[in-house]
Amino acid sequence: MHLSLTNLATLALTITTTLAWSDSYGDVPQNSFSLLIKKALTTDSYQGYNNSIYTSLNTQHYPDNFTPKNQFIVRGNQCFQYVGLPPRDDLDSTPDIKIGLDHCRNLGSSDISLFYKDEEISVSNDDRCEPLSGDDEGGFRCILEA
Repeated sequence: MHLSLTNLATLALTITTTLAWSDSYGDVPQNSFSLLIKKALTTDSYQGYNNSIYTSLNTQHYPDNFTPKNQFIVRGNQCFQYVGLPPRDDLDSTPDIKIGLDHCRNLGSSDISLFYKDEEISVSNDDRCEPLSGDDEGGFRCILEA
């Protein structure tokens, strides 16, 4: 009986491990997606706000970062408004993203937020978001349940 319990525990651990997928920054649980946010200086200045962000919305079906399918740029001239990420065939809904004045003027990260499933998420304060490792520009990676 002890051997079969051990085998059962090993099988459960194996199944749990294989349900996760990777976006190259780490594991993402099944039925979740990752949203990568990278800051970028751009030359499209509008009323003195010229800092945009690059986003990559990665799913288990499309896990590669910053490919044409996954990438979307929120321009600095869209400050203060939520911008919806494009609809996806592999997600029921996509988050909206807002960059605020601190980012638009100073590349700050305290006022980048997401709106997803009737919830506002501050990327710099929410446990589901963390700074990207090795990213000199202070990007973020958020893992959200689909």
